[in-house]
Amino acid sequence: MGLTCSNECERATFGVDCSSTCHCSTPGCDRVTGSCTVRGCEAGWQGNACDHECETERFGKNCSQTCHCVSSSCDQFNGHCTHTGCEPGWTGMACDQVCTTGHFGRDCTQTCHCAIPGCDRFSGLCTHTGCDAGWEGPTCEKACDIGKYGPDCKYNCNCATPGCDVVSGNCIVPGCSVGWEGSVCDIACNVSSLGSNCTEPGCKRFTGFCNVSGCNVGWTGPSCDKGILINGFFVVYVSTYFKYIIYVVCYIYTVNVNENYANLDSSKIERSSNIYETIGEGSDCRVVQVSDCLRLLALNHWVAGSRLFVDVDRFGQELRIFRLSFSMASSRSKHEILQIIVIGCLAVFPQFVYASYNMALGKPTLQSSTESGWVSDKAVDGIIGADVESNGGGSCSSTRPSWYDEAWWMVDLEQIARLQTINITYRQLYPFRLSGFYLYASNSSRVENIQNTGYLCYHDNTRNPDLPSVNQSRSCHVNGRYITFYNKRPADNGPKSHQYYSATVAVVELCEVQVFGCPVNHFGPACSNICHCGVGGCDPDAGLCDVNGCQSGWKGTACSEKCEIGEFGVDCRHTCHCSSPGCDRFIGSCTVPGCEAGWQGNVCDQECRLGTFGVDCIHTCHCSTPGCNKATGNCTVPGCTAGWQGNSCDQECKLGTFGVDCSHTCHCSKPGCDRFIGSCKVPGCETGWQGNACDQECRLGTFGVDCIQTCHCSTPGCDKATGSCTVPGCTAGWQGNSCDQECRLGTFGVDCSHTCHCSKPGCDRATGSCTVPGCETGWQGNACDLGKMS
Repeated sequence: MGLTCSNECERATFGVDCSSTCHCSTPGCDRVTGSCTVRGCEAGWQGNACDHECETERFGKNCSQTCHCVSSSCDQFNGHCTHTGCEPGWTGMACDQVCTTGHFGRDCTQTCHCAIPGCDRFSGLCTHTGCDAGWEGPTCEKACDIGKYGPDCKYNCNCATPGCDVVSGNCIVPGCSVGWEGSVCDIACNVSSLGSNCTEPGCKRFTGFCNVSGCNVGWTGPSCDKGILINGFFVVYVSTYFKYIIYVVCYIYTVNVNENYANLDSSKIERSSNIYETIGEGSDCRVVQVSDCLRLLALNHWVAGSRLFVDVDRFGQELRIFRLSFSMASSRSKHEILQIIVIGCLAVFPQFVYASYNMALGKPTLQSSTESGWVSDKAVDGIIGADVESNGGGSCSSTRPSWYDEAWWMVDLEQIARLQTINITYRQLYPFRLSGFYLYASNSSRVENIQNTGYLCYHDNTRNPDLPSVNQSRSCHVNGRYITFYNKRPADNGPKSHQYYSATVAVVELCEVQVFGCPVNHFGPACSNICHCGVGGCDPDAGLCDVNGCQSGWKGTACSEKCEIGEFGVDCRHTCHCSSPGCDRFIGSCTVPGCEAGWQGNVCDQECRLGTFGVDCIHTCHCSTPGCNKATGNCTVPGCTAGWQGNSCDQECKLGTFGVDCSHTCHCSKPGCDRFIGSCKVPGCETGWQGNACDQECRLGTFGVDCIQTCHCSTPGCDKATGSCTVPGCTAGWQGNSCDQECRLGTFGVDCSHTCHCSKPGCDRATGSCTVPGCETGWQGNACDLGKMS
């Protein structure tokens, strides 16, 4: 630089007149070419001489970073977006940070609520299908609508007052709509909850109306829930403990009144040939009631004032007998012949199935008061008695018949159970004290607020002048731990006409209480199986879940089957691809860490992303056409991007090679070049080579380092490295092995083999013509190379 071009360029400048600036990360560059002394550009610059600004969307040192701004432009130095906002999937001042787990969209401001954490950071689509409880939609970012709850908002909440918790389903205002029950109102009423006495099983669970019109004998009303007691006293008690396929028949047993009816034996049964009928086939003895048999018998054989009750005998495993005993009114003749109805159940399959059991047997009990030693636990001692005995004897409990208008009895099952049936045997001859009773199931032992905290299984509403049966069997399909028998006076519709009925004193006298069911989430024979339902519980008989769907790690209709090896999650619908077979069936984590080739993620259930492959997807395939085999890495379309080679395009170019498939060779003076573009790490090419990547041979007539030297051979062509002429001989004016040396002063011509004798030293080295015309004395010619003639 300078007027005389005698000053070297200042540091960081180069080129003609030192007019260009090099922006090297380490100060210092070649003053001619601008190549950095130490490779690498300042932030915002790129190129061999670091004199080109970053392109749009690039920033930082060597312009090696990409900013993902909505406007596609950012500050070339720090990457800050020119206009506010990042593209979907990116965040940060420079939009160069990926969204954290659970976030997606522009600036990563949106949240995806996936059942298994993780979603696509661009679109928000869940990595695994399914939303967390309370959310729905393709990206699980939409809260459940009113009336919906649970994963994917797939459950309806059936609350009396609309609105429930979107996660748990609990009603905001407690109380279920008609036809539903349970803690979250998700259990449909039992098929016969309101119409268990219909001629054809089942009733409308919302109205209670029978599916098929008509009630069983002894019942009336649109819902068949209004009792008609035959002769005012007839009752039937049937155990639900055994279940098996049977044929039920009715037949008549004729006896003399002076026999001991309490000790009847099956061998004494005689069928009356003219009154024998097969009633039909059913699932157990409950299908056919004694009242069905009673229609075969003239009702005038029975006397008002008799009391009938049922004892149960079981003869082996093939015959169950319901023996009807009775006590006679004193007005009856001692020797009159009577007929007794007997129901026989002939088993097709002798093996009994214990689907539930009496969970109250021997469990802790309480009652509001105790009379004469008739303590509360007598009602769960397993002895079905008929009455109290003196001095606290017998097997019945009793509260004090004093001046209390409320009385209660409670049993603690010691665990929450899925209840089915509650059987009650009350003190015989005292149904007027039973009248108006309430039967509650609850999870609290507090009785004082049982009307609000408990579930009302049944309330006796027998109207005057009728009396309730002392043998009660009531369905109660709800979860509960405490069963409370409660009564008050006056009863809602008490038998006021009965001479012993008290409108002021409440007494509870229980001879046995049986609570049939299974512990929550148990089912099958003796409740020995466990169901793992995702929401709610399961049916104690078959184990069917109240709501379809199993907990993580379980599958099957009863959610009692463990996931197979390689399966995990809800309903076992996910697959883990572990390098060593076996993963946690609940969350999917591999038993032995490490994924199969082609899979990644905490549970090895995510395929490798585009451009990655191998074990844990740690390898990258650099295919020229994006896409490779997730396991092997072989390119879908053969061919690698610049800088890579191999079948999987995952091997860097070897030293001295670069470009697509590493097919080019760089000839740097110091070994080593950029494998992508071939630029030498230390500037300078081998002799005979030139170009940014030193991959171009010297042009014809040039040779040496960077091909800056010229060979002047008489026959064109010289060695690219040494310059030696392919055919010996230099053009006029040149000499030397490489014909790259000008003729010395005073010589000229081919190989400088001629001498010019100019009067003033100096001649043209090609033609020999004197620089200043005129020859030395004795010489002549244009080149002064001819002697004078003598």
